[in-house]
Parts: sequence; C-alpha cells; structure tokens
Amino acid sequence: MVRVIRPGEMEDWHPLDGVPAPEYIPEQWEGPHVGVRIMEAFRTLSRIPASRGPKMFGTAWPAYSYEWGDMLAQQEQDADERRRHESAQNRSTIMPSAEDVTRMERCLYWPSHYLWEVFLLYAVNRLASARAIDRDSEWVARRYGGAADHWRVLHDDGCGRIAERLIRDRVAVF
Repeated sequence: MVRVIRPGEMEDWHPLDGVPAPEYIPEQWEGPHVGVRIMEAFRTLSRIPASRGPKMFGTAWPAYSYEWGDMLAQQEQDADERRRHESAQNRSTIMPSAEDVTRMERCLYWPSHYLWEVFLLYAVNRLASARAIDRDSEWVARRYGGAADHWRVLHDDGCGRIAERLIRDRVAVF
C-alpha cells in the first residue's frame, strides 16, 4: 500500500528510514501526474485476466508445444530476453482491486475524451502503455518510428492538455 501525501507533508519522510517514499499528489492536475495515472491504468489493465471462453471441457494438450528449432532459438536469445521469458513463465499475477479497476476505467477514458488531435492521443497512449511494461520512449521510437524526443514532447503536451481539461471539468485529483 502506498502512503499518499499532500504538499508540505514530505518533511516526515527520510530516505534512510527504510520505507518507500510516499506518493506525491499535487493540489490540482498536472501533466506529469496525468501521465503517471494513465500509465498505472495500463499496468492495471495488464493484470486483469483474459477470459478464454467457457471451461466446459479440459484438454490433455500442453499449453505450449516447443519443437527442436524453437528450443535452439531460445538458447540463442540474449540473456536479458531469456530472463524476461523465464520470469513470465513463473509469474503469478496479483489481481487488481475494485478501486484499481475503477481508476483504470476513468484514466483510460481521458485521452480519447480530452484529446482531439489523433497524434497526441497516439503519443499519450503508446508511451503510457510502454512505460507500464517498463519500456521507454526509445523503445516506442524503434517500434513505431520517429524520434524518442518527439514522442516524449507529444506525450507531455497531451498530458498537459488533459490536465487543463480535468481542471476545467473539476475532476478531483487522486
């Protein structure tokens, strides 16, 4: 559980206390805070289990079928990718709470509701979803083309516009 603070309460925390830093929540919406909330929404979305239809009948087939060529290709993967793949196989996901899902639904709605420029909408969603899986703007630039700095500028501009419109609509900061 993350402890939430308001401005002026940071004096009680010290980095050597052995506890994580409390989350800073601004007085009103700011672009970076909007970006954090949208990124958290994508992270929550990734933790929701996907339904694969009714489970009326089981199957004897394994979940994955690896052939000899697949096994050789896995051995040739770089160490980082192999570690990521192994941790994904051994991962148990923690189900999001009802509060997390409610926040997710609100935050994922913002870009499409408040941004009328499609390129800002894409930048906000692509960079937030990349950050939710611990990727950066360099990864987004390699995947979708363009320059990483350009993606960051568009993302920051889009989050700033969303913040302005959240303030206009008097949406409570969380």
